[in-house]
Amino acid sequence: MSKTNDITTELEKECLSIRNIGHDINNALAGILGYSELLLEDEREDKAHYYLTTIREKSKAMMLLMKVLSAHVRDLQSKGDVLDPSEFKSMLMQYSMKSSAQLKRLLDDTDASVNAFKAMDHLDERTLRFQQRFLELMAKLHAQCKLLHDESLKRS
Repeated sequence: MSKTNDITTELEKECLSIRNIGHDINNALAGILGYSELLLEDEREDKAHYYLTTIREKSKAMMLLMKVLSAHVRDLQSKGDVLDPSEFKSMLMQYSMKSSAQLKRLLDDTDASVNAFKAMDHLDERTLRFQQRFLELMAKLHAQCKLLHDESLKRS
């Protein structure tokens, strides 16, 4: 196997890794978005409605961010054979680091609303079950965001 093929294979693995992490992030976000939509269909007091709306909107923003990162990675892959490997890795690292930082800010904003919603009293059983799922999905989301950040740092 030639050195060029080794480099190409390595770059493909890095792109695949970012795409897989993005897929896992989107899965968690889809769950959070779905639960927030279901809960918003119910009549809610103003505070709960505000928190759920914030969670929904931040989740949509994070999904859009992941869609943009995925498009950058696909675009980069399509240029892989004309880019110098070090330039390719540098651009991949820049895209993933920037996305990771933006994702972290949105996630922190979402955490505040999830925690405020969690602290609310007098919630029905269905809402309490959904709250638990929110917390589980947020934990997965945090883990995947950390993984994206760590993978980005490996490339630097």
